[in-house]
Amino acid sequence: AFADFAPTGGAGTTLGVDLAVPGAFEPAEHAPSRTAQVDGYTVELTGELVPGQASPVTLTVSKDGQPVTDLQPYLAAYGHLVALREGDLAYLHVHPEGEPGDGRTPAGPRIDFVAEVPSAGSYRLFLDFQHEGVVRTAEFTVPTGPALPDAAAEAPAHADDGHGH
Repeated sequence: AFADFAPTGGAGTTLGVDLAVPGAFEPAEHAPSRTAQVDGYTVELTGELVPGQASPVTLTVSKDGQPVTDLQPYLAAYGHLVALREGDLAYLHVHPEGEPGDGRTPAGPRIDFVAEVPSAGSYRLFLDFQHEGVVRTAEFTVPTGPALPDAAAEAPAHADDGHGH
């Protein structure tokens, strides 16, 4: 379970706790994917996640082959991106660049993010977006490339706080 918040006057914080659930656990394999289908929508992911570096990624939403240009705000943004690292489920919540009503951020079809994953590995990405009054979740599996030399020295101080930009 995760709680994602920013206290008044403080930095964004993510708290997590492990929950024990009875029953057999059977891990599912997820092949790398950059295209997701959900309720007749297609969401394409472009960009590469580079460990220890701010990495631009774009998610583009279409329906029936047509770009969706009237996304609706959901929790004050056109999209929310969550990344879980394979193996230990390390959590990263990334807010999109811009915001609804700022005069420069379009309501789709592109939603731009800058994500900063802490280490190499495979990540499950979940994009929540709202269209026609319904929130949908598109799922992706993205392997990261090797960390760049000196990336840790150049990483912003917030790299390990559980939040992206």
